[in-house]
Amino acid sequence: MKGTYRCVIIASNKGDCIMTKAEIKEKVKELIAAPSCYAGLKAVAEEWLQKEECKAYR
Repeated sequence: MKGTYRCVIIASNKGDCIMTKAEIKEKVKELIAAPSCYAGLKAVAEEWLQKEECKAYR
């Protein structure tokens, strides 16, 4: 899938992470599984998750 994607980064005003990478992955999995998730978002979320899983094996 080609295209430009925008990401939302959640951080406190101190620059601390609010969610760990594992927590973000879990939320993305929940998003993918949601019946109300539209196909376009699901495809992007699945692509991101796949790339993150590939990074874990490097």
